[in-house]
Amino acid sequence: MLVFGGISSSSAEDLVTALFPDFEALVHQGHNEILITGFTWHDSSTYDSGKDLNDLAWGGGYARYFDHYDGDPASTVAPVKSDILFGMVFADSNRRPEVALGYGRTWTFASVENLSWSFGYAAGITMRHDIWDGAPIPYILPLLNLRLFKRLDLFASYIPPLPSNSFGDAPGNVPFLFMGWRF
Repeated sequence: MLVFGGISSSSAEDLVTALFPDFEALVHQGHNEILITGFTWHDSSTYDSGKDLNDLAWGGGYARYFDHYDGDPASTVAPVKSDILFGMVFADSNRRPEVALGYGRTWTFASVENLSWSFGYAAGITMRHDIWDGAPIPYILPLLNLRLFKRLDLFASYIPPLPSNSFGDAPGNVPFLFMGWRF
């Protein structure tokens, strides 16, 4: 039995299973998605009005997703829930690269043929040069998904207002939009 940092391989597997209950299905039965990031909005009441902030968060990434269906996945009915494992790099508010790695889960709350709305969360780590000198920052954020024709995902998330001086010159209150193309 391997032990690293006091955690055995079996307890590490138990931890992964507890945090990501469908991780094995996601990896082995999941599908691929290309991510394209694109837009943020910085609330002018939260940020210094003299600062030129980047709202075009262009970048991209890769995701692995697994949809859980209650019935036939070939139908046009939306999945009951979806899991996504992702990594992306995009231009941050200061036009510098920001890395985000994470896991997300959404639950479908409304659907019609070839269109569904899902809501859930994304949790992971991000790294920015202007916060904690680029050290990893954990996050848990809301995630909204509009899926069209089972191929195009339009995602929205929101970074809420953060306590002043906790994260340098990045006080939050920012919606973040990105999209994915499933293949």
